[in-house]
Amino acid sequence: MTYYSSSGAAASNKPHFSSAISSPIAIASGLVQHDLVRPTDQVLILATIDDTGAASVGDVMVALEGHDDPAGAIQVLITAGIIKADIRSGVLDQHTLLTRVAPADPDDDPTPSAPGGVLPTAGGLPDNAVSLCVTSMQPSVIVSPGRARRAMGRAEALHRPGVYILLSGAQAYVGMGSEVGRRVATGSQPIADVDAVITITDAHDGLSETDALVLERIIHCRVSAAREVALVNGTPDGAQISPERYEELNLLAATACHALAREGHLFVNLSPPHRAGRALRGRRPAGPGAGVRRGS
Repeated sequence: MTYYSSSGAAASNKPHFSSAISSPIAIASGLVQHDLVRPTDQVLILATIDDTGAASVGDVMVALEGHDDPAGAIQVLITAGIIKADIRSGVLDQHTLLTRVAPADPDDDPTPSAPGGVLPTAGGLPDNAVSLCVTSMQPSVIVSPGRARRAMGRAEALHRPGVYILLSGAQAYVGMGSEVGRRVATGSQPIADVDAVITITDAHDGLSETDALVLERIIHCRVSAAREVALVNGTPDGAQISPERYEELNLLAATACHALAREGHLFVNLSPPHRAGRALRGRRPAGPGAGVRRGS
């Protein structure tokens, strides 16, 4: 097959993507065969998603800078069943999250997939099928005015381990608490005139105190990398956890930071790929030898 310019633009005698999605998209040697997706485009899209396990359409479009139709390239991979979009609102936009579609078992019946990589319902799962849990955690991010800080100790939703960020002008303090609301309300952190308080917990109360210690370090590193505010406290020690648990916490942090950036609270000056996780490369807090800090 002939590939066109690095922009991935379709040739003048080819149909635009809106009319091409109704046709099957061939895959050869693991690569989508379509004028909108060169091999490099496919690798960039998947690398952006793999950085944290999920990426927004906006993140991927930034990674495809210079491509004439990055949204079209994304839709090609969706239609080919390689990635899927979480379209809960019914509309695909820059905030729509993209994830990989789990590869099919070659021993399975090769039933063609529907658009979006979703297999048609066949009346139940096959024998010995296993439903994999991607992550059991869902971030709960709350932004409160600084004047409400003391009242947060009474918030039932914050009577659980979590991380908090105190913002005061161009300064910030990142900490954690086994009951994060009470820690925010009663702590004597070295930051005055707090304008806003951000708390990050697991909506299902699935964080342990050790998890919160690791998440605190992850969030601190992200705030430091963004360079939008000056941190008044040093990098936390974190704690010892398994690599698998670290990846779950990193994904939780990435999703929470994306929400904060979308609403203009923090991380707004970072490009989406950096916001999603590249700021932490080489700075993993967990593993043998990592210390445990007792409080923040």
